[in-house]
Amino acid sequence: MGLTRSADIIATKTGWGRIWVGALLLGIATSLPELATAAAAAHMGAPNLATGNVFGANMLNISKLSLLMLVLAGPSVFKNLSSQQIWAILLALFLTIIATLFSVFGIGLKWILVSPASIILIFVYVIGSRIVFKKSAGASSPEASHTSRSISWAWTIFLISALLIFMGSPLLAYSAKEIAANLQIANSFMGVITVAFITSMPELVVAGTALRIKAPDLAFALIYGTNAFNIVALAIADFFFMDSSIFANLDNGSVIAGIFATILTSLGLIHFLTRHYKSTASVQTFATTCIVLTWGFGILIVFLQS
Repeated sequence: MGLTRSADIIATKTGWGRIWVGALLLGIATSLPELATAAAAAHMGAPNLATGNVFGANMLNISKLSLLMLVLAGPSVFKNLSSQQIWAILLALFLTIIATLFSVFGIGLKWILVSPASIILIFVYVIGSRIVFKKSAGASSPEASHTSRSISWAWTIFLISALLIFMGSPLLAYSAKEIAANLQIANSFMGVITVAFITSMPELVVAGTALRIKAPDLAFALIYGTNAFNIVALAIADFFFMDSSIFANLDNGSVIAGIFATILTSLGLIHFLTRHYKSTASVQTFATTCIVLTWGFGILIVFLQS
């Protein structure tokens, strides 16, 4: 609650807008569990756990967003989204496609701790974030936040909340690896299901809170911003994997998770583009159903291939 409200105040009082603050500040803050877990998993020599966590979280986030907006705000909320959201969606989609291609082709080149794959992903994220800012700075929904709280208060609450989200995450990777070994479950499937569900809980809470305070642009940008930074988290985790690039050590389950993360992000883009369709309720309900069913089918395929 504090993270969402403080981010909304920052967006309003700085003039940065809900899209950029949601995509960058909230996206990074709520991705900290994925970052810590992926880095810890890579350091322990469990690349499939790290990658499954990231791709699995991205798959889950798209489904979660569609359901939350439909259930908490109703089909008409999609019409109120700023057209500038397209840039946050495209950034998340582009990064997911690149990471998936690296996984498919098993790019293993690495110079000491640095791999070209990770450098490319981080570079694309930085450039893409600048584009999102230029295109969306100042863009807000009509229900702009009005509060007497100061910007200093907002930044303090935001940073404290982000720190609390981060704490304890590295322990999750160790626990998940041990559970997967004891139950004889593939690390990729463990990452896609259990770890992804736990590490993506902050996004669920923050997005739900944003919708309750009538800030749908903040909730929408948060999810796609989170998905974009999750890919960066995977690139950072690559620095902690000593053998070679993390992308060259993945099983079929991790690769398929990346493919379905790309498919779901593409469906999310289509879902956004249909927001002004005349029959809003039926179209949004159908789109949400397709996304959720695709997520479920993706989980099944990952299980069968892991």
